[in-house]
Amino acid sequence: MRVGKSSLAANDAQEKIMNTISRLILIAGILLVGFPLEGQQRTFQYLENRLVETFDPLTYDPNPVNDRLSSLLYASLFTVDEYSQPVLDMAEKIEPDPKRAKTFVITLRKGLKWSDGSPVSSEDVVFTISLIRNKETNCSGNPPLRYFLSQVAEKPQYIDPLRLGITFDRKLTTKEAMIRLTFPVLPKKVLKEPVLKRNSPFAAEPVGSGAFHIAPGFAVGAHLLRSPSYHRFDISNTRFVEDIQMVGFPDDVSRVQSFKSGRYHLLVDVPWESLPQIGATFKILPYESLSFHYIAFNFRSALLKRPEVRKALSMAIDRKRLIGSVYTATAAELVSGPFPSGSPYIDASVMPDPYDPNGAKALLAKAGLMDSNGDGLLEISGQPINLRLLYLELQGSEGNAIRSACEFIEGQFRAVGIKVTLSRYPSSVFSRKLKDDHDFDLAFNQWRFTDGEGDPTTLFSTIETGLESYNYIGYSNPKTDELFRKFKTAGDPDIRKQVGKKIHALLAEERPYIFLWSLKFNSAFNPKLVTNISINPFAYFDSIMKWVIKK
Repeated sequence: MRVGKSSLAANDAQEKIMNTISRLILIAGILLVGFPLEGQQRTFQYLENRLVETFDPLTYDPNPVNDRLSSLLYASLFTVDEYSQPVLDMAEKIEPDPKRAKTFVITLRKGLKWSDGSPVSSEDVVFTISLIRNKETNCSGNPPLRYFLSQVAEKPQYIDPLRLGITFDRKLTTKEAMIRLTFPVLPKKVLKEPVLKRNSPFAAEPVGSGAFHIAPGFAVGAHLLRSPSYHRFDISNTRFVEDIQMVGFPDDVSRVQSFKSGRYHLLVDVPWESLPQIGATFKILPYESLSFHYIAFNFRSALLKRPEVRKALSMAIDRKRLIGSVYTATAAELVSGPFPSGSPYIDASVMPDPYDPNGAKALLAKAGLMDSNGDGLLEISGQPINLRLLYLELQGSEGNAIRSACEFIEGQFRAVGIKVTLSRYPSSVFSRKLKDDHDFDLAFNQWRFTDGEGDPTTLFSTIETGLESYNYIGYSNPKTDELFRKFKTAGDPDIRKQVGKKIHALLAEERPYIFLWSLKFNSAFNPKLVTNISINPFAYFDSIMKWVIKK
């Protein structure tokens, strides 16, 4: 492990912030459970399945809890609706510049304000783009951001406080430009320098322009107040959410029992095994996870670089039985490639590899793997094979499901002669071992899409194979790179769709990952306390301005 003094200092500072945040949120949860809030009007109380890591919208290790918090605290030029279409948010309009090719002029809404009451300017947008493009800013919380904004050809042009011009390095449709400009806008006057790190003071005391802001004097991050000047407030709603109490219970049993008590408005994630009992009393809201689970191969391994070995391991997994034993039969949809469910780039003719253990054994034998001592495990060139499968350590039903899935997979690999050792790590260590140290053979992981386009370039492009990149497997294929180049530069949506389907088919054949499934999630709300609730899977609380508090 390569750690210098400056890294250790930063880690210590980050750990202090995280420990403080965690303690405060746990205290908030205990207080809320033990002592009902009297006299609060239109207070919305909801239960999360884990604690937040940081309150800035960029640097957290990808997780949906921080995604949800960020959607409350921050706004963007554009956002994505529940149909995966880009729509206006802070921007009032976007227009192609008639005088400059590949350039769009964006006009901000009048009256936009930060949570401290100061005005938002187009200068803040210019600043935020520079901050995200800065390699010292770790954009773990939204991986596609830097990739999208790398397509901005030059520094955005400040025109006046409400207008700016953005020039891309290729011709884009207005819709494509909006997708690339969906990022949280941050205040220049607060951050001052165009860089953001997890140990920054801003991570604990953020300033945003979202629908809510953090309340002072209570548990940081557990208590949010409505921002009165928020630009998308629905004035027709006379019972709007006035303040939010966010309570984190990593333990599934405690969280479900707390919700069943009837005093909370919303349970964000209903554990699969609790769906029947929760659904009997409360309203269930299913929504897409916008993600897929996979097993990654480390292409730095001579063994795993061989396509017949990757295919054999894929054929060794009984995906349907695995889903039924870990989740429920209807909780997940099998996937065969890297695009989200419903994507126009999916090639419907490409199917997941069939479960065929005998076929897997035949492929491994063809690759020269053999059991020379009769112990049921294969060797190569006389050397025993022992692959390390890394997975993420999480609490609650999500962590239990991941562990059970990996144990199931380990058993299925052993059944075809491949010994696998499981190694479980917390988020920060897991991320470092994959992206920095490349210390793994296999990794059970999940990719979450944060945009309506679902572009997987960052996962498989050759230029994304450096330290802290998302192509941590080291996959490189000139054919794939060329397809991604065409995919990014195609101005015609039909041509882009054709190229996307070719990408799907090629990656399914190459198997840099074993593509497994896409999960479906469920929330539940108490209809006695709140109504008119809907969920946008791209921005969970996008419609909260329309939610009606009954009591």
